Amino acid sequence: MNETGIQWTDVSWNFLRGCSRKSEGCGVDEQGGCYAEKTAYRFSGKGQPYEGLVRLTKKGPRWTGEVRHLATKLAEPLSIKKGVRVFVNSMSDFWHDEVSNQWIAAAFGVMACCPQHQFQILTKRPERMPEWFAWVKAQAEAEGDSSPYRFCVRMAEEVLGKSLTSRIPAIELWPLPNVWLGISAENQERYDERIESLFRTPAEIRFLSCEPLLGPLSLHLTGIVPSQIRERYTPASRLIDMVIVGGESGDRPRPMDLAWARALRDECQESGVPFFMKQLGSAGRDDKGGNLDDLPEDLRIRQFPEGIDP
Repeated sequence: MNETGIQWTDVSWNFLRGCSRKSEGCGVDEQGGCYAEKTAYRFSGKGQPYEGLVRLTKKGPRWTGEVRHLATKLAEPLSIKKGVRVFVNSMSDFWHDEVSNQWIAAAFGVMACCPQHQFQILTKRPERMPEWFAWVKAQAEAEGDSSPYRFCVRMAEEVLGKSLTSRIPAIELWPLPNVWLGISAENQERYDERIESLFRTPAEIRFLSCEPLLGPLSLHLTGIVPSQIRERYTPASRLIDMVIVGGESGDRPRPMDLAWARALRDECQESGVPFFMKQLGSAGRDDKGGNLDDLPEDLRIRQFPEGIDP
């Protein structure tokens, strides 16, 4: 695992390589772009780690859509004794369609055997999450397990080729208390289409990444909730444990209006939801740092869920 400059996590754990664009947050033809896609392209030459996973087009680097599973990387958290916050697959999407249910189970098996860590999983494909949890529950029951916990550990053992029995905690909790599940939501449309899947998924911590924030966005934590979504949103504050906000960085970044960030801050504060302002991106003087000192005084807020050390 590698240390990362992302302020809300400590290290990244990339046992998947490759992805595909999903929505505006991944970039558009004339502006923005996925940092992972651009980084992967730098290492896509012959014999390099991302060979065949990214191609250069007239509009810039683009994922090919292929996703590779790296068994050698899957075991990395097991070798770190001190607890850290782990961003899972910063260079891919954990819930991508090309990732098998069994492989996801193996990853959960490793996470189950590392209760000292906090694993943070973000996705633009949350519709798969409740489907997978239903699948793994059915698989475990078919094999005579009372919960998916042991099934996932067995899947990890198969991939790693070694026993993890000695790493299983005395108390086996499901859903895993050290796994955060979250969605990326760059605007109101994407939030509204993705949040229901997150709410339907068993999780101890649910979080949002509104980065890059590309438009005004209400979380429906307070005030009037649209009638067609009232049942699944009320009260959302009981289901959201952290909101991360940031502007876009990199080449040709799209602007973020500080009023959008302040509106999210106000919603979170009124509802008691931890708010984490990551960076201004193109709205700041410098799009490379994300330094807290560059933020306006009223946005210098970096809060974590209760019980999580900052």
